[in-house]
Amino acid sequence: MERRIKAGGFIGAKSYLSVAPAYLPTREIRILDFFPPQHLEVLDRHGWIVMLHIPRDGRLKDPVNLGQMLEIEKPTRG
Repeated sequence: MERRIKAGGFIGAKSYLSVAPAYLPTREIRILDFFPPQHLEVLDRHGWIVMLHIPRDGRLKDPVNLGQMLEIEKPTRG
C-alpha cells in the first residue's frame, strides 16, 4: 500500500466496497476490514489522509463503526 500511494503521488487512501474481501458480506464489512491496523500505521506515519466511506447499514450510528472509529482515534502507545 505504501509503495502504491507513493508511486501514484497520492496524499492518502480511500476505501471502496469493490476492493473489500470477497468473502465478507457487504452488510458486515467493518472499517478495519478496509484499513487494518498495519495500513493505518503507514498512513499515520506519513501524515496521509483516509477518505472513509462508512460501511454497514447504520453508518455513523452503527455500534461496530463507532467502536472502531474510537479505537482508531486512540493515540498510539509505544
